[in-house]
Amino acid sequence: MSELQHQISLLIARMQHGEECPGWARVRILDTTRPDVRWKPEIRGWQLTRESLVSSEDYEPHFQTLLQAGHSWINLSLYGVHDGTLVVGVELSGEPSRVPPGKTAINFSGPAIRREQTDWQLRLELVPAGSKW
Repeated sequence: MSELQHQISLLIARMQHGEECPGWARVRILDTTRPDVRWKPEIRGWQLTRESLVSSEDYEPHFQTLLQAGHSWINLSLYGVHDGTLVVGVELSGEPSRVPPGKTAINFSGPAIRREQTDWQLRLELVPAGSKW
């Protein structure tokens, strides 16, 4: 099991503790630093291209690069479920700092809580590749 897959399994275990959550058929990674991804407040969700949702296997090499880059933290967030896909967001602390390679903290967070209930329904607006914002 890769480092990213291990971290995702820990994240899922923590977020499911005592929670009723929907099922999913696959897990995809959403790197929020990509230029084809942006938060869209009016839908309380993300606007992105289909290509920006990648498997953990495909994202692993980049994840390893991030771990070595000197970021103070990386947040793995369960954004929710969209069309049978559990989406895990990757959020960064900003520009790499002076954290020694391999010492980056990995933080976990879960889906939004609305009206005292976990909102597992993720809102995504898929746009064609190459779309201009």
